[in-house]
Amino acid sequence: MKNPVLLITKGYINKTQVEELASLKLNLVILYTFSGLSEILENRSEKEQIETMKNISQNKSIKLINYYRPVIEGINSSEECIEHVAKIVSKYCSASIISGIRLNTYLCNVLDKLGIYIPKEYDPDHKVLLPETFNRINDVFERVDSNYPTFKKTSCGISYILKRPDYNGHSARIYYCNPTCKSYNICIGTSKIGFCKPNCPNFKRCKEESEKIVTKEQFRKLLKKIDAPDAKFSIEEHYIKLEGEYWQEEVSYLRHVTKKNIKADSLKKREDEKLISM
Repeated sequence: MKNPVLLITKGYINKTQVEELASLKLNLVILYTFSGLSEILENRSEKEQIETMKNISQNKSIKLINYYRPVIEGINSSEECIEHVAKIVSKYCSASIISGIRLNTYLCNVLDKLGIYIPKEYDPDHKVLLPETFNRINDVFERVDSNYPTFKKTSCGISYILKRPDYNGHSARIYYCNPTCKSYNICIGTSKIGFCKPNCPNFKRCKEESEKIVTKEQFRKLLKKIDAPDAKFSIEEHYIKLEGEYWQEEVSYLRHVTKKNIKADSLKKREDEKLISM
């Protein structure tokens, strides 16, 4: 398997297990969740988590990225907590991906019982990360290690590690993102390719990819693969507009293949997505 294989975990991995993973000869990327919640909410040993990151980092055939997620206001969003995490992960990981929390009714009840304040901006459909918190995390990481990269989107971090342009085409989302979205202020920047900052280590690579042209003939061939050969669409300057309703998986497939953002009129919601939002 030549494609990247991603493993997301916050558990303990010993040296023998690291060797076993490396022996599989996969293009393996481990996204290790470590965000200062270990012994507060996650019932994890921080000592073992640090040891795990150290074990993985010593094997050069495995790529290691830190997942600084979920960020929960009032728990792991203080400068002290951020600095603590940054000093640890910058020793062992190649980058950090910072993300908020998607709060459904169940999780809201859990936090409420623990006496944890829930900002009104949180909702069940977005991994909400408040702009001021995101900026604070970036500033602290910059102060701890100015050469250590941080990203908001998982695909950005993965693409950077693999030395590829962002496979999710986030670079053009500025042109159709909803201003009422909770993460709008974080995502939208001043550059010409979406929220991306020119000092992002993958900026040039993504910008070059975003400027490539997809023809109608090429896109029509892709539509046949999702059994929609007669679908109506238009190729705009910064994204491809699909008329009608599509599954998220169909839109993701088209986006990954074209490296362009795909906007459908509406998305069908799977039953598991409905359950997650309850």
